[in-house]
Amino acid sequence: SVSAFLLNRFPILAYISGTIHIEILDLRGREVKSVALDCTPNCEKTIDINSLTAGTYIVRITSVDITPIVRKLIVR
Repeated sequence: SVSAFLLNRFPILAYISGTIHIEILDLRGREVKSVALDCTPNCEKTIDINSLTAGTYIVRITSVDITPIVRKLIVR
């Protein structure tokens, strides 16, 4: 699951093992940040979003083991 960002960071909680790809897109569909994270089951990772300007973004999380997850991210 994906939760809201806190203190300019975006926590990602994963219940799978392996590499998780996270893309942050602006509302025009342009990629503004992309990260690949290695996870073990129940790992918690944090993505630094300090470089993003205030606005609304789309977060897309993909891995070979899961159906893609898409969530809205609002940066203030």
